[in-house]
Amino acid sequence: MVRAQAAHHATGAYALDAVPDDELPSVKAHLTQCPDCAREVAEFRETAARLAVAAAEPLRAPLRRQILDSLPDLDRRHRGHSAWRRLLATGRFRLSAAGRPRSAGPEGEGPG
Repeated sequence: MVRAQAAHHATGAYALDAVPDDELPSVKAHLTQCPDCAREVAEFRETAARLAVAAAEPLRAPLRRQILDSLPDLDRRHRGHSAWRRLLATGRFRLSAAGRPRSAGPEGEGPG
């Protein structure tokens, strides 16, 4: 059974239907006797419902456009990595046994 103090801390879990089955009767009994905890459960449920609605809403067009417009800026910051990407994409890069980058050209060519 859940002691009264523990029941005070179970209000959030109760509001989200996350109280273990073996503790549920004690928490329910506590809520009938503790108006503060009952009010807290109601507030948690209201907050959870608002968060669910907010998460389900699509991005507003101006915010979506702002986010999408910022993406090319991110791409420009990472242009220095494009040489590595080309090497990896064309298979012209491998790691030697020591873990150093090597050219994948014919034997004797390239660094390493």
